[in-house]
Amino acid sequence: MLKLVGICILLFTSILISRELVARRRRRLLVCEELLRFVSFLRLQIGCFLRPVPEVVSEFHSDELSACGFLPVANGVDISAAFFSSAAPSIVGKECTRIIDSLFSSLGKGYLDNEIKLIDTHYERLSELVEGERTEAVRQARLIRTLTASASLGLIIFII
Repeated sequence: MLKLVGICILLFTSILISRELVARRRRRLLVCEELLRFVSFLRLQIGCFLRPVPEVVSEFHSDELSACGFLPVANGVDISAAFFSSAAPSIVGKECTRIIDSLFSSLGKGYLDNEIKLIDTHYERLSELVEGERTEAVRQARLIRTLTASASLGLIIFII
């Protein structure tokens, strides 16, 4: 009877761990997609309306970027410093952080044509990264579920 209770607890725990890991992976993709949407919004507002970066940041709305702390901090401070003071770099990973840092640290320091080229270049790199993340997310979700199920079954066999 005690073994059966232990097996049930083990299965329940593995399901919870699997769900949490898949949810983290999904959140990573969502934050990357929202950063891509933010860069697109920056491009539109700067390229078409010649709006300054702080004004553009204050008008952008995103639940994901607000939840990770980027948008609330970005109003009124340097956009690069706001990005690094939020939880976003730890969520999105090294490559996305590198692209965003490169863009945000250079933004607002040149002429309009150079700014547009800079945003377009980083937008392309970020969109390629997001596409890769989308395909990778599905594969990794399956892998996470398979590995946690295999580990729990291995432990169940060990218990029995």
